[in-house]
Amino acid sequence: MLIEEVKNFRSHYEIEYRGNNKEFDIMGTLLSNSEGLCTFTRDDNFDDINMAAEKENISALFIRKKYADKIKTNATLIFTEKPYYDFHLFHQYLYENTDFFSLNKPNQIAESAEIHPSAIIEDHDIIIGENCKIGPGVVIHANTILGNDIIIGAGCVIGGESLHVAYENGKRVFISHVGGVTIGDNTYFGSNNVVVRNLYKAPPTTIGANVAIANLVMVGHNVKIEDNVQIISNVVLGGGCIIKDGARVSFGSNVANYCVVGEKAWVTIGSVVTRDVPPGQRVSGNFAVPHEKLIQHVKNISQ
Repeated sequence: MLIEEVKNFRSHYEIEYRGNNKEFDIMGTLLSNSEGLCTFTRDDNFDDINMAAEKENISALFIRKKYADKIKTNATLIFTEKPYYDFHLFHQYLYENTDFFSLNKPNQIAESAEIHPSAIIEDHDIIIGENCKIGPGVVIHANTILGNDIIIGAGCVIGGESLHVAYENGKRVFISHVGGVTIGDNTYFGSNNVVVRNLYKAPPTTIGANVAIANLVMVGHNVKIEDNVQIISNVVLGGGCIIKDGARVSFGSNVANYCVVGEKAWVTIGSVVTRDVPPGQRVSGNFAVPHEKLIQHVKNISQ
């Protein structure tokens, strides 16, 4: 997509071309390593500005003009006073007015897959591997890849949208999710789980191999669940969080956006995780702390 397309969206935007960057291939956050990236800084966030200066994969960057002289980059700069909101409004403009995010590949569904007659499978850009079992009332949206030997219980929604908004002239604008979902081999879903596709085209929301997810679990956009993870019922995984290999998340727990639960860590019943959990650690409580610390606290206040 030509960077100049932003002028069709907002003719008053000022563009400062640097290097040879006149096009972009993908949109996403600064955390993306995709080449040809169009991205943004969060207003006056200096961590974002420093990160943008260090990354060489950025083709176009929404940023406030007052930082133009402070950032050394070959990315083309798009100046706006609201880079976060305007980036997402531009994303929505492209979704509604161009074919930049279009999907049109035929489905690939293995003959050995068992799909209940009441399941709803979109008619394009879905891959379902060998020996998968898709239960009653399941909905699978486009841009979903299922490996082999996956069981999806009744009422699950794979690849649906969640909530992301921007504001324009005081009006709330819902931003469409254009990414996908990838699920590894031998993964199990109970009933009524939701896996949200990523807001951006890459990377997909990812669930690894040999994962077990019980009932009523919400997996937010751009979550990454590694292999051998166990997630029990009524869990919410916020957008962008990472659940590492072999970790356990127990009943009724919440993991906040972008938190990392380390390898073989254990989030116990009803915990609210607001910061990273080290590998092998057991955490409990609201807000979650090391389990032994919480137990000692309870003993102290009970005396």
